[in-house]
Amino acid sequence: MRPKPIRSAGGHEHLAVNTSSRPARALLVTAAFSTLLLSAACGSSGSAASAGTSAAKADGPSVSTTLLAFSPDPVRIRKGQTVTWVGGDNISHVLVEGTYKVGSDKLRTEQTDDKEFNLRLDKKGQQVSHTYDKTGTFTYYCTIHHGMNGTVVVS
Repeated sequence: MRPKPIRSAGGHEHLAVNTSSRPARALLVTAAFSTLLLSAACGSSGSAASAGTSAAKADGPSVSTTLLAFSPDPVRIRKGQTVTWVGGDNISHVLVEGTYKVGSDKLRTEQTDDKEFNLRLDKKGQQVSHTYDKTGTFTYYCTIHHGMNGTVVVS
């Protein structure tokens, strides 16, 4: 079975394979099924997390990203607990820990990423987490939305 070039209405050349024979159909079905299995095995959570972050854990509070805001804010936890952020909408958010200055319009005017974590939420219900191993007050923000700023207080 040798592919034959065909020309589409737009003038682009494509390779066509005759799938009417039984061996060709079996090969096509096997290839499609293998691709599906490989995709499922690899997983696609859609979250990008740096070292120092973990999968969602139940030992700490959850923070929602609904309506371009973090809720609750601030979050109060004990040293060693994990905060889990939950996508409250189908809007992408990239969360980083860092410092920032806010203008009179309550939007960030300056920001500095502390490189402690880089967490991405892309869809409603998706979860990403970070465990706080030190006490103190930690600020974080969404790099995409300049009005999304939050605080974690660790005692």
